[in-house]
Amino acid sequence: MNRVMRRLGLAGLTLAMAATAAATDISQTPGHDYVYVQATMSKDIWIVDGVSFQIAGHIPVGDYTDDVIGSPDGKTAYGNAQISSGNPLSWEINEAGKVFAIDTATDKVKWSTFVEGSPHHLAVSPDGSRLYVPLFNRAYLLVLDARSGQLIDRWHTGLGNHTLVMSKDGKRLYVGSMIMDRIWVYDTSAGPGGKIVKSFPAGDAVRPLVLDPEEKNVIYQIDRFHGFKVRDVNTGAVVRTVDLPPMSSDIKIPETYPYTVDHGLGITPDGTKLLANA
Repeated sequence: MNRVMRRLGLAGLTLAMAATAAATDISQTPGHDYVYVQATMSKDIWIVDGVSFQIAGHIPVGDYTDDVIGSPDGKTAYGNAQISSGNPLSWEINEAGKVFAIDTATDKVKWSTFVEGSPHHLAVSPDGSRLYVPLFNRAYLLVLDARSGQLIDRWHTGLGNHTLVMSKDGKRLYVGSMIMDRIWVYDTSAGPGGKIVKSFPAGDAVRPLVLDPEEKNVIYQIDRFHGFKVRDVNTGAVVRTVDLPPMSSDIKIPETYPYTVDHGLGITPDGTKLLANA
């Protein structure tokens, strides 16, 4: 049984493949592929049959969901949500959130952890033991025990933490910032407080990022740009800038923060294709 879960981040939703899921709205089959989809504005997670694409389940969350990813063995889906502070300007201006784990066999919440700060896109270690939580409005990211949700450590960083990606061996964690316009690389074995071993300028606010299959380059999207950049992880040099096909004339570039043009990158499981959402 293939129990590996994968994620593809998109604007407004995130997908996580799960090999098992509970019977909720319609009958589900153990060992079948299901897609967990977070929907921000409806504050919930939907489960979609990975073959028929029919709705197979629904998990109410109650707060603005931001991300959902899968554990390496497919038994758990990890999600987060941002709790509105009541700011009349926007629900996105918030000071707190929650991170939670869902048992994909029952679709029940296994644990939920309150966090001070606005949680953004998550990452889990290859061995499934640690969950990494970037906080947009805090100068640190959180390291949680993936099995219990307990806080293990806080790693020093800058503001604007948005997207994380983990190396296959779990030794490096890449963090993209929307405020510092940088990509930081952490040594995950460095001990308390975290250790940044490399830092790259990104050119603008970093949105989604992924590593290529050989992990020689980091591929990322930035604000105000319709396309993506490819940067060498060793030298930090930009090796390629890719413009996506022009958008139609009726689509306008945002004139206010956060200036998001494209949001969503994913590499197919066979490592042959890069999916770039515009």
